[in-house]
Amino acid sequence: MCIRDSYTEFIPLTFLEVKAIVDVYSKKQQNKDVLEENSILEILTSKIDAKIKEVTKKCGANNGVFTRLSTRSPKDSAFHLEKTKKNFLSNVVETNLFSNQYIDENHLITCLCKCSLQSLRVTSGSEVLNLLSSSFRIWVDLLSIINHTDHNASSAPVQLVLREWQNFEQHMEFRCFFYNSKLTAVGQYFHFLWFPTLVANKEQIKEMILDFFNNRFNLSLLPADMIKAMVLDLVILPDGCIKIIELNPFGKATGAGLFDWDKDKHQLLGETEKVEFRVREQPRTSYD
Repeated sequence: MCIRDSYTEFIPLTFLEVKAIVDVYSKKQQNKDVLEENSILEILTSKIDAKIKEVTKKCGANNGVFTRLSTRSPKDSAFHLEKTKKNFLSNVVETNLFSNQYIDENHLITCLCKCSLQSLRVTSGSEVLNLLSSSFRIWVDLLSIINHTDHNASSAPVQLVLREWQNFEQHMEFRCFFYNSKLTAVGQYFHFLWFPTLVANKEQIKEMILDFFNNRFNLSLLPADMIKAMVLDLVILPDGCIKIIELNPFGKATGAGLFDWDKDKHQLLGETEKVEFRVREQPRTSYD
């Protein structure tokens, strides 16, 4: 097993750029024209294009990048993109999902999530800004920065992150809980989906993750404020390497997935002897 790093570039955002992205989001929500020229965003687009070229040159392949802010990713905007809809419809036709009277809802939702995930792969500055300015999550984060930060600073306290794109299977992403610098629980990230492959290989995957944290993971390399308590997302890549995706605050502001912050409090706080590993064992009966 190995640990895989992703080449990453960062762009500090100015307050003017933050305000411009927030403004475009607001116009989209009001169905107003967003095609008018904006010199601030045009310059930012050029900066992003240059950074994407650097990522491509460093990685030796034009696979595109995954983009996010230093706060959160714009993953919610993928559901609104035309390419998501086109890819979803194409997959529906190819797999004949509607050929029978019975509709496999789990398969349908899994397909939609896969298409949405692929839509987050971008290759240009204009695509990056379209994702950011279409995301409610990003709008909330940037609005908070505007309302609670000193605007006299040289830049806003947020960075645009451009990370080398790597393909992976949905069922191999996991959310890991740490408390008192100890791993307490692990659950599948796409907790609302049932993956037969994951269920069949549950014990093997559990051992891979435990071995990673027990023998290869260096907690001291993380930010000091995250070492005691955090929620860490990781993915096991097709070649068996493990990649850490992001770190999240430990608490109810972060989704618990197959766990519950109240009902599973003792487990998440490490008050039990063993690390709990959870996957969805059966399809959901309802996706309402």
